[in-house]
Amino acid sequence: MKKNIIIVLGLFCFACNTPKEENPTPETKVTDSTPAPKLKKELPLLAEMTTSVDNLRLRETPGSDGKELMRLPEKSVVIPTGEKTDLKQVVSLRGLSYNEPWIEVKVDEKITGWLYAGAIDLDPKSSQFAKELFDNRLKRFFGSSKENIDNYRDLFSNIKTAEDLKFAFEKGGEIKDAASVAFQKRCRISELPMDIDLKWIKTAFPGFALLLVHEATEVAFEQDLNQMIEMAELTKETDDDEAFKFLKSINSSFSIRLRFRDWFDQTTDFGGVSRLGSNKHFQHLEAAQSLFDANNIFKDDLIREECNLMVADIVSNKSGYKRGKDAVLAEINKIKDAHFSFLTEEQQQAIENRIRQFDDPKTNKIYLNERVGKY
Repeated sequence: MKKNIIIVLGLFCFACNTPKEENPTPETKVTDSTPAPKLKKELPLLAEMTTSVDNLRLRETPGSDGKELMRLPEKSVVIPTGEKTDLKQVVSLRGLSYNEPWIEVKVDEKITGWLYAGAIDLDPKSSQFAKELFDNRLKRFFGSSKENIDNYRDLFSNIKTAEDLKFAFEKGGEIKDAASVAFQKRCRISELPMDIDLKWIKTAFPGFALLLVHEATEVAFEQDLNQMIEMAELTKETDDDEAFKFLKSINSSFSIRLRFRDWFDQTTDFGGVSRLGSNKHFQHLEAAQSLFDANNIFKDDLIREECNLMVADIVSNKSGYKRGKDAVLAEINKIKDAHFSFLTEEQQQAIENRIRQFDDPKTNKIYLNERVGKY
């Protein structure tokens, strides 16, 4: 059942002092039936901010040489005065290289000092001051990808229907690789924590999580399935709920859309062995058939993409199989006999050819009973 959630949107207000025309033209004349213009409310100039690092130094004057007044724990609330330095300073925090100014803040009624802006979890919707700092930060970390990130974020924040969510999901997928490459330029990989959990990153690129990948040698943005499911629950349709639950089942207990799926036993970031023979491929393909039968709006892209990956795993020699010949062959035959309607003629033919190749596994380079880990 869909959750009934009321979202209250702030209206932007402005005052308009336009002098009346003595003889307005028909085009400009306002009648009683003319709808009143929507009033918009500008962001406040200043608002509370929250620190993002522990033991953050509050200094008497701006700069790392300023006298230390006190240290603030992570998630401390401070109130900016609106003053900031013109010059910026490059500082590495949690493995991320910031280039930001120092800002003056009040900790309480008696204590005022300067903090490094890079140590603040900025919310661009809280104030004009925060938005300015946030925009500059995104230019630093995303470079030429910033405009695409901004456009995607607008799409994500205005999701109302399953179609909206589908479109945002696709657009996010199109820009995530370029965003990852740009972001990595500002990272010191060896200093990054395994769990990169900064609120401003999630605000900048909603629906995604930043991960260490390739044996912790690179960073990458990957789609956050839990957040997609939450967004799907806000729409009145059910297609998006079912599609993202299907996708999460393929990624097992993980909330992130992984490179390797539930039907593959990942041994390193670069490879592993297929679990064909465990019935996982058949179960996922059967679930996909239900979505195709229901004419789910995600069927021709997201769902078909996952099915294509599973079929490729069945018929290719890119990896070995974890189980033996009897188990693997039994599941392939089960898939063939199911006659899944969404499989192409070429895919059906490839599956039948694969079955015949099991008459001589060695010649056809079919590797069975591959072992990984400890048993």
